[in-house]
Amino acid sequence: MEHLDALLRGAVRTVPARAAAVMVFDLNSRAEASVNPDRTFLAASLIKLPVMGASYEVWQRKPRLKTAVTRDWLERMITVSDNPATNALIRMVGGVGVVDRFCDQRGLGRFQVAHAIVAQRGARASNTCTAREVVRFLVALDRRHLVNASADEEMWQVLLRQKKRARIPGGLPKVPWLRVGNKTGTLRNVLHDAGIVHTPRVRYAMCVLLSGHRSEAAGNRFCRLVSRLVFDTLHGAAAPQTAALP
Repeated sequence: MEHLDALLRGAVRTVPARAAAVMVFDLNSRAEASVNPDRTFLAASLIKLPVMGASYEVWQRKPRLKTAVTRDWLERMITVSDNPATNALIRMVGGVGVVDRFCDQRGLGRFQVAHAIVAQRGARASNTCTAREVVRFLVALDRRHLVNASADEEMWQVLLRQKKRARIPGGLPKVPWLRVGNKTGTLRNVLHDAGIVHTPRVRYAMCVLLSGHRSEAAGNRFCRLVSRLVFDTLHGAAAPQTAALP
């Protein structure tokens, strides 16, 4: 992954933002490439990933809570980044402390959930993450080690139905054999995307975190650029035109 490391460093040198982090993990080879993977950023809507995980963990213990209504909350939280649905799920699981413990118990101590998606007045802590911790979350999900095999498969299917696809998915070729599930995060001063990419040839997880971006359009273009660099390096620019997913 040394070549990809160099490409990512070159891309970050021209990032249209004050700070950037990128992390890529090849799920087949277990190799990784990164730039600033342990730098802390405001998480924005990336906290919806552990909220999703904590929701499924609660549903495993209390299946009566997995209703058409709560499943719809989760669908809207991930696919359209609905904030009221997120806060409803946080209340359902028992509060932000439950979500934060979900991360801690999986060794994701720097993926911190301190308040609901809209900060409460007087909140003394922020929701934060690093690119490394977000990618580790996605790797656990892809390996079906996050909650359990059935829950993790359902979470993957929800990510595949993501509607906000202008960043990592937007940099990938439009071919039927490629699947990408992602979750974005956006505030006035941060712009993120994280996702899992599957092709017949490769499987990888990646995360792009930006702060102080010049504009949303510029941040989106950077995410697409990095996404294509990663794809072309790991998969190869000359992609097969007919292939079936395993």
